[in-house]
Amino acid sequence: MPVDWHHVLAGAVLAGTDPVARSYSPPCWKASLLRYAQARTVLDAAAGQDRQLRRLLAAADRGDGDLPRLFGRLDRALVEFAAARPEAAAELHAAGNRIGRLIRLVYHSALSGPPTARPRPAPASGPPVHVVIPFRGGDGDPLRHRNLRACLNALAWQSLPKERYTVTLVESDDAPRHRAVYGSLVDRYVFHRNPGEFNKAAAVNCGASRGSDGNPLLCLLDADIVLDPGFLARAAARAEASWAALPYEDVFCLDADASLAVAERYRDPREDRRPVLLSGYLLRRPPGGCVLLTQDRFAAVGGFDERFVGWGGEDRDLVNRLERTGGVRREPGTLVHLLHERPPMREDHETIMRTGLVRTVVPT
Repeated sequence: MPVDWHHVLAGAVLAGTDPVARSYSPPCWKASLLRYAQARTVLDAAAGQDRQLRRLLAAADRGDGDLPRLFGRLDRALVEFAAARPEAAAELHAAGNRIGRLIRLVYHSALSGPPTARPRPAPASGPPVHVVIPFRGGDGDPLRHRNLRACLNALAWQSLPKERYTVTLVESDDAPRHRAVYGSLVDRYVFHRNPGEFNKAAAVNCGASRGSDGNPLLCLLDADIVLDPGFLARAAARAEASWAALPYEDVFCLDADASLAVAERYRDPREDRRPVLLSGYLLRRPPGGCVLLTQDRFAAVGGFDERFVGWGGEDRDLVNRLERTGGVRREPGTLVHLLHERPPMREDHETIMRTGLVRTVVPT
């Protein structure tokens, strides 16, 4: 998703004033605080010469209005200010581009068109794809269930011929609570017994081991990610022997309204032709959400480290080990992530990597 200098400056300023920004990713929010301050300094200087910018910054400070509308107005005001004052434009461009390279969490909003008509099957090229989705959802997690349905509906809408990919859902809990609900929506339902805290690493390892023979391309996918219709076909076509990739640069973590709109769209993409306003926070260059790698690469590094329990750490650890043993390609693109109930989240990278490794894992 293109993020120009004015998007970065407007989004960084709003992230710095939004009280819920931190909840999207405490470590990335913490790592971006300096960038928010830098963007605000740049805009305060510009606002000294522009009444509209002053009004919009004051509205941001007060928390007035909805963020998508305020973002659009602030973004347009920046573009107009730069066009009217060429002497200031170069400094604004440079500041926005510099902050954009370093910021980890930034507010954004953009209009997205509806899904295309059911995509024509793509030519069969590359290895077969095995999609593995770990899941746990209780009665108090309605958004988790809504998101999983949207995720599965998006997978059913792929252009890759269905015989070229399989979907395995791994329910990790103390009982197979939702086999009857989701079993018919996937190729393979796997129950992973784990009465303790959710262990994504162990659930994915369990699902990946149930794949087909040979060396399929694994797509390790979080249950809150909605893939575009051509995603699996592109992944299969790009895959190489002993390959690993993060198939995106950013994850667009949608807010409540945008998440609901996207989930409703994927209830039946044939009927919902309305464009959707995507709004929320761009998580820049994260390590998780979706990892593509061949089965042999996954086996060679020993899969996920199952000592990571709870939120955070397992994706970064896997990517670190892959980078040390052949590299991981970062592909262009943006993943769409739907809002869900928040688990307890650790505050920074060091805490995530340290505390995730001291717990005992329930044997599978």
